[in-house]
Formats: sequence, structure tokens, C-alpha cells
Amino acid sequence: MLILGIAGFTVMADNWVVSPILPAISNSFNVAAIQADVLITAYMIPFGLFQLVFGPLADRFGKRQVINIAMFCFVVSTALCTIASSLSDLTVYRALTGFT
Repeated sequence: MLILGIAGFTVMADNWVVSPILPAISNSFNVAAIQADVLITAYMIPFGLFQLVFGPLADRFGKRQVINIAMFCFVVSTALCTIASSLSDLTVYRALTGFT
């Protein structure tokens, strides 16, 4: 139960971590702050849509299996965000993070 709680906290924190640092991200990639807003959309749309997918997957393959795979993919896609070399790369990696 503790691990599930920590995983839930981490995922929810990831939902909101980008908003306050958008100015720093836009400065880092030398783009306007309004362009960096795409990162929020790239994450939240897949996140919302895949909530509908994970329920049936958990029923079919087991909750533990689906959570383990989703958390592994979340860790990998979040790690990819750290090596993004452009805003478009980061947008793709944030979308992958949103899917998990």
C-alpha cells in the first residue's frame, strides 16, 4: 500500500511540476513562454485519455501487472525528459509520460 501511495503521489506531482517552471524551460530552449505551454497539453491529454484505457487493461491483465508496467514506462519517459535537446523533443517525452 505504501508503494502504491508513493507512486500515486509521484504521478500527481508530475501533473503539476511543469507549470511553475515554464519560464525556465522557455529560457533554456530559447523559445517564448507561450510556446512552452504546449508541454502542459502534451501531457494532460494523453493522461486523461489513458485513464479510460488502464481500467479495462487492469481487469484483463491484473492490477499489479498494469501498475508495474505503467510505473516502469513512467520512469523511463520521465528520464527521457531530462535529456531533451529541444522543445519538440521535450514535448514528445512529456506526451509519453502522460500516456503512463
